[in-house]
Amino acid sequence: MSSSFAPLRSHFLIGPAGSGKSTFATRLVQANPALVVVSTDDIRQDLYGDATIQGLWAEVEQAVIVRVQAAIQSGRPVIYDATNIKRPWRMQLIEKFSSLGATSWLAWYLKTPLETCLYQNTQRDRQVPPQVIRRHFKELETFAPNPAEGFINVVTLGKTVQNQFVILPELPEIQQEIARLSTTIQRANRYAQQTRHGYSRLKDFERLLFLLALVLHHPGAGNLHETHPEQLHHLLGHTEFFLTAEEEIAALLSKLHHPLYADTAALTQDLQWLRENALLTTDVQDLQQPYKKLQQPPFTGEADVRTAHSYGDWEAFERLLTTLRYILYHPLGLEEGGALVALVQGLTKDGLHVHPDSVRRDIGEVLKPYDLLRGRMFKQGYYAGTAIFSREELQNIHAVLYSQAQSLKNPLDQAIYEQYTQKMQQAQIGEAPYPVRAIANRIIVPTSSEDLPSDSLYRNLEQLERYITTGTLLHLSLKQNVGTWPKDRKGLFSAWPLQIVFHNIAWYLGYEHKEDGLFRYGRLDRLFLAQPLPQPRGIDLQRRSLKRIDTLLKGSAFLFLGDDPRQQQLFLNTKTRSTVQVVVELWFTKALSQFIQEGTKRFTQQKLDFNTGNTRFPCRLVATLPIWSIEDIDLQRWILGYGDQVNVIQPQSLAEKIQHIIKSMRAL
Repeated sequence: MSSSFAPLRSHFLIGPAGSGKSTFATRLVQANPALVVVSTDDIRQDLYGDATIQGLWAEVEQAVIVRVQAAIQSGRPVIYDATNIKRPWRMQLIEKFSSLGATSWLAWYLKTPLETCLYQNTQRDRQVPPQVIRRHFKELETFAPNPAEGFINVVTLGKTVQNQFVILPELPEIQQEIARLSTTIQRANRYAQQTRHGYSRLKDFERLLFLLALVLHHPGAGNLHETHPEQLHHLLGHTEFFLTAEEEIAALLSKLHHPLYADTAALTQDLQWLRENALLTTDVQDLQQPYKKLQQPPFTGEADVRTAHSYGDWEAFERLLTTLRYILYHPLGLEEGGALVALVQGLTKDGLHVHPDSVRRDIGEVLKPYDLLRGRMFKQGYYAGTAIFSREELQNIHAVLYSQAQSLKNPLDQAIYEQYTQKMQQAQIGEAPYPVRAIANRIIVPTSSEDLPSDSLYRNLEQLERYITTGTLLHLSLKQNVGTWPKDRKGLFSAWPLQIVFHNIAWYLGYEHKEDGLFRYGRLDRLFLAQPLPQPRGIDLQRRSLKRIDTLLKGSAFLFLGDDPRQQQLFLNTKTRSTVQVVVELWFTKALSQFIQEGTKRFTQQKLDFNTGNTRFPCRLVATLPIWSIEDIDLQRWILGYGDQVNVIQPQSLAEKIQHIIKSMRAL
């Protein structure tokens, strides 16, 4: 039997807990007693007295190295028995084993169904939590063992025989697999025909992809310790300062993936190549210039077919990275026929002729697993990381932010605009936008820190937004010595903040009174925060109340929602709404009829006709409004603005109010 194993030096077992690795190892030893089993479970038992205690991996790994080295020095092959679920774990161990002289490893991947692993786990004395097994299964499903990790070959165990799934092969089948090894080695010669490049080794290839994913999902990586130290602390779990961008990136890759990819010298070359090929810079006129081919990075060092992967050939690698670059510069850009068709058409137009099946494979096997394409393929297109807008779209957004920040004077909007402008300039996408659009309405109330006390809601917008999204109940008060209406509530009151709204001349807060459920809008510069109360009610109740205040706002003439919570509740109920509604009828002169006719969406429920029968006021506007709108000063101001060109027909109460205001003005 032992002669059957002569071509092999060692065996590397891979599989989730409960997949049958130890049983398979026993079967191999029965076939060849010369094999030495090095098991991490046995090592933990020896080190800590309990195989379930994970301990320190550095201690466990050192014991693994010692036992493998002892076996190799005695001329005996090894069976390394561990889950080995993560690819960088496997690659790093193979590198260390090779340095000991153990250069030939055959990987056995026990691709046992999840349900079987979970069941077999329950039959063991040492059980692993089910969620751990599920995590193992998911990791191996995403990054399955690959010969390019440094193996002679990977043999996947598990097949269906007579409608039953069989995990472990019998000894004759094991011998056949080993006998086919020479054929596998001969097949590997095809990699010798590859056009190699700087990322033909799997480790280098993965480092480049993880680097791209890092920069896509964490823009500014390399200088986060200066610009966003809190974000860096969240990612690393501690605070650290770095002298170079490469050091910070290496630390992030080490933390997020594995120290195997944290080679600062290699990362320096990676960053340079990505910049030169327009994958980490926007300073390229790719939309105007002819298609720019990727520069082929040189292959250095000795070739080893064991580390050659499917993208080790330049043609495949060029197609993959060019596809990613196109998606980065044309996110969600589509033509008819679907996302894949549009992508292939775009690549062809830029000079790269590809087959749809090849692009589909690139997306499924690389771009998605390495988190370079977030989510699934959308009918609307593909996008890479956070790159969801094209250059032109980013410039349009810049212009919109400019008009809002300059006109409405919202401190948060202004901060976002300044940050956005800085990043646009750093990325060399465009200069400060020409103000093609502007918002004529402008804020006329105090907004600066010199004009408002520190407890003004206007000066605590970021905190207020957090209270809104969590449903935090607030103790609020009205500012003293300001204009108020007769029914405005004085002193402290409790309310849930719902939404910040800009209306006419100022920013308002829509809120719900805790005492009686009254919905109301109050100007931010007039409201002050006394204190937040504990136990927020949550986003679901917030959404429900927001929907209610929005219904009241859309049904009303302007921002005023009345002072009676009972009337609001009747309006919110479609069955009783009519009991708190009033018909407002206004007649306008012929001169104003065109202007009135253009405002078809001024009120939610309105009708317009020219059948008044009155030659002076031929145009009639009929709107159904809540009864509180009759008291709305904005509605009264709107009517009065038309002077003698409008006549209030009904209701009588509104006509009398307008007449009273006119008489009072004449008496001045």
